[in-house]
Amino acid sequence: MRAVKAGSPSRPLSLDEAISRFGPDARNVGAYTPAVGRLVQTLCRLSGLDEATAADWGAAAVLHDIGKLAIPPNILLKVGNLSDGERLIMQRHTVVGYRLLVPFWPLAADMALKHHENLDGSGYPYGLRGDAIPLSARILRLCDVYDALRSARPYKQAFLHGKAVNLLLEGDSRLKPQMFDPDLLALFARHHRSFEVEYEGTDSTASPTGLSAPSLRAVDDHRGAAQVPSDLRVGRSDRPEQA
Repeated sequence: MRAVKAGSPSRPLSLDEAISRFGPDARNVGAYTPAVGRLVQTLCRLSGLDEATAADWGAAAVLHDIGKLAIPPNILLKVGNLSDGERLIMQRHTVVGYRLLVPFWPLAADMALKHHENLDGSGYPYGLRGDAIPLSARILRLCDVYDALRSARPYKQAFLHGKAVNLLLEGDSRLKPQMFDPDLLALFARHHRSFEVEYEGTDSTASPTGLSAPSLRAVDDHRGAAQVPSDLRVGRSDRPEQA
């Protein structure tokens, strides 16, 4: 990672500018995440946020894992389980990312710092809960987890879209729906196909085809847990992840 000199504060950094300032992701640890930026823009629009906000939060989301540049790759890419000490080192990428970005772009710095906070208080680095987590970080959290589920890593296989949706909405031994903002999760459930399209690399400057922009509270009539879409429910095929 390159030595960093502060520039003009509070100005958005493009991906090229960030690479110039902080260095490339030469070890392929996922420090820059354009796919997450596209997903964040999609969820911002679905949440009824204006286009300028969607663009800013999406651009900031591309840099949210920049702190990984300072974490040893043998920890980030380890195939086996992390030790307690290794897990603490890995979790530092949120704070490191904040420190790298805050001289240049406080919005991106705050999103980097809080993108592993969970609505139920189970996240890190501060264990924030509920509305103590900014909306920008709550949106990023959901989109980042979807991206992680879809992506191959040395320690995990990539899941197809249907499997990722089922895991987000139903959970497993590690992933719980209670970790996410329920309104955002309901929007994700209703418009999951748009996330599939955006993840697979459409033009990030274009509005997702066929998306409405309801207010954040204008979700399904019920306010219970988001439901798995009918076309993805287990039981429709032996391999629901191929939906």
